[in-house]
Amino acid sequence: MANLIQDKKDEIIHFHPYKLFEVNSKTYFYNVVTNAIFEIDSLIIDILHSKGKIEETVVQELSKHYELPQVREAIQNMKEAYIITTDTNIAEVEKIGVLDNSQKVFKLSSLTLFMVQECNLRCTYCYGEEGEYNQKGKMTSEIAKTAVDFLIKQSGELERLNITFFGGEPLLNFPLIQETVQYVHEQSKIHNKKFSFSITTNGTLITPKIKDFFYNHHFNVQTSIDGDKKTHNFNRFFKGGQGSYDLLLKRTEQMRKDHTIGARGTVTPAELHLYKSFNHLVQLGFRNIYLSPALYSLSDKHYNTLSKEMIKLVDQFHDLLEHEDYTTAKKMSNVLGMLNKIHSGGPRIHFCGAGTNAAAVDVRGNLFPCHRFVGEDECSIGNLFDEDPLSKQYDFIENSKVRNRTTCSKCWAKNLCGGGCHQENFAENGNVNQPVGKLCKVTKNFINATINLYLQLTQEQKSILLG
Repeated sequence: MANLIQDKKDEIIHFHPYKLFEVNSKTYFYNVVTNAIFEIDSLIIDILHSKGKIEETVVQELSKHYELPQVREAIQNMKEAYIITTDTNIAEVEKIGVLDNSQKVFKLSSLTLFMVQECNLRCTYCYGEEGEYNQKGKMTSEIAKTAVDFLIKQSGELERLNITFFGGEPLLNFPLIQETVQYVHEQSKIHNKKFSFSITTNGTLITPKIKDFFYNHHFNVQTSIDGDKKTHNFNRFFKGGQGSYDLLLKRTEQMRKDHTIGARGTVTPAELHLYKSFNHLVQLGFRNIYLSPALYSLSDKHYNTLSKEMIKLVDQFHDLLEHEDYTTAKKMSNVLGMLNKIHSGGPRIHFCGAGTNAAAVDVRGNLFPCHRFVGEDECSIGNLFDEDPLSKQYDFIENSKVRNRTTCSKCWAKNLCGGGCHQENFAENGNVNQPVGKLCKVTKNFINATINLYLQLTQEQKSILLG
């Protein structure tokens, strides 16, 4: 027993990764392990300055300024909260994301169906080879229905499921969308499931009939639009070179008036001023707006500009809150999405649900972790018609965990970033676990700014924005 007491006295204080934030003369501690953030007092700050010192020495030094029991309790609490390292909590951290056999059954809740691998546009940044993904074709009724059956089977006891229609341009195969939705309704009654539908479209083929179909079946509709007319037409045009902006606005006019369509803008060197693009899309009436960079099109100089613009976007969000314009603020999906991640806390096992609770089906029935991997045959996780349709799912899930991304292991932002998009990592480095280096700085600066924003929110603002 005496030896145990002596060993405890000789323990050296070390810390799990963390980051401090100073906001309004208060100090906040961001715990990288648990993804929690909270205000700390002077005692905790003093303990944080004791890295590398013997624990008992720290206790005796700090007891000159604080009550001895208070110091001991604070150190113990910091161990239990994964702030000060111990053999026990180091082992527990190592187990995060490690699955036992009972956890190796993954239930799908969402499936993306490639209605067609063709497109009527020729966008400059398309990663899908003009929408064909190296295998031009249309999905058949058999494959679509088999995919629906597959999702129902793989969902287990999950009740709420989603199907997203994608392409190419999915509306080039609108009859199959109609048929699939009808089949889903029939099967949902048989299996007691509740389905939601989503679609990503370039908007140029939407007709009154299609618009009504979306309304009647409660579709979540998202269209691709990159900003103002000049920017959009530079990036997104028809085969003959004619810009698609005017037709897109014409075909989505009523949906924008009704605020039933969202916008996804791709950021390229044609326009790097994000708030300008955001504000333009707000004025057009889109329900929500998400801006995402086309990474391969950006130079080092562009990345530096992008980083500054992402921070400006956070500042603009704050200005909207100052003017109590919550309606517009809620449309800024980039910032609102990160605020939700900060607010919800908890460690992240993966960047997203790709391959875990979601998958994509190409026109031939091949399964991929998500829509962005379609066409990358080496990334297929199975086929609908195989005896084991998801034969490679577990390998992908294990390989793509945040804990396996060695360059992220000591990064303070890993639980909010998630190590970057699997497909973007693969496209840039040939490895889902190797983040796009130039994007890391952009992402960390954005997260840093968003945490500072979060710490300034009132409880009322959190309730309005984050529920």
